Amino acid sequence: MPTYKYKAAALNGRAVNGRLEAADESKLREALREEQLFLVSFTETAEKHSSKLLSSAELIDFCRQTGSMLSAGLTLTSVLGIMLKEEMSENMQLAVRCIYQSIKLGASLSEAMTYTGGAFPKAACRMIAAAEENGTVAEACIRLSEHYEKDEKSREGFQSRLAFPLALLGLLVLLLFAALIFVIPVFAEIYGGEEIPPFTAFLWHISGFLRDRWLYALLVIGGAAAVIRLTIAIPSVEMYISKRLVTMKKAGRLFRVIYTSRFCRTFSAMYIGGLSVISACSAAKEDMGSIYMEKQVDEAIKAIRRGSTVRAAFESADGFDGRLRSAVLAGEESGRLGDMLSAAAEALEHESEQAVKKLSEFAERVIFGSAAFLILLIFAAVMLPVYELYLAI
Repeated sequence: MPTYKYKAAALNGRAVNGRLEAADESKLREALREEQLFLVSFTETAEKHSSKLLSSAELIDFCRQTGSMLSAGLTLTSVLGIMLKEEMSENMQLAVRCIYQSIKLGASLSEAMTYTGGAFPKAACRMIAAAEENGTVAEACIRLSEHYEKDEKSREGFQSRLAFPLALLGLLVLLLFAALIFVIPVFAEIYGGEEIPPFTAFLWHISGFLRDRWLYALLVIGGAAAVIRLTIAIPSVEMYISKRLVTMKKAGRLFRVIYTSRFCRTFSAMYIGGLSVISACSAAKEDMGSIYMEKQVDEAIKAIRRGSTVRAAFESADGFDGRLRSAVLAGEESGRLGDMLSAAAEALEHESEQAVKKLSEFAERVIFGSAAFLILLIFAAVMLPVYELYLAI
């Protein structure tokens, strides 16, 4: 919550200087008036408490507890007071304490969540603000907890699917280095100074470089990795890669399903929670993880602001699955856009899991194929001298 440095006047005309936390100028005046002081001037000296973004589990726990206890009739200060007595991480403790202090000083829940300085996603703060206008804060908190639970389940499924291919890739790299450092030198000693094929000699030179100049090898590998990372971070390159993921002939459809599922899930949750179409779209694009898709959503938002229908705004977006447009069309015609988007999200959820499964299986096949190819190369490098020796005999 902002901290104000103020100058005030007491009833006897005495000037009073001080600092005080308050939600805004009106709350500052009210707080001073209770002390029989009248505000003369003020400056804002601190904006927010500093807190890191809460983890998905912490967001789920906070929203579920808040929604459940508010539904049971407890006041917000009582809810937060109960939470502060529980065991929690230092970051969550800081966020909850900041909200508790802000609420006591007159801020609303959405304002207090914003004052934490980044503990809560902007979309959640906007959704709670919309719910406060409608008097449905408890329902909004429960809906947010359900949304984050689904999002966490989806991300865990995605990460678990990719865990094995990534572990396999790491093992492949280790085996390759082990072969070059420990296996190849053994055969080099066996063949001694005899003339060997160029390819075998090339691998032996690499093996010697890795063994004798390992520090330089690490610097070369680290430099190459840094160059690749910096190249990918270039906006134009990142945009090209992001676009290619959704426009490829076969794999592109799988990525379109994944991105559309994420977008529909967040869009429906925020729209049903009380946000406008534009605000819900803005919140949904933040969870997609694709700058090309985010750009398409931005173009759709511009079209909606110009007066276009939601379906027409997404008509030219080639990164989304066609069911998004069908759901939007049905929702606009029936007046139940949120329900149609929610139904589309549920339908796409299962297909998204299957898409992730197919992508992970494809990655496994690529890694296995690469492993077989590298093993074949090493085997060929070792056996070529043997074969030439056989021909010479």
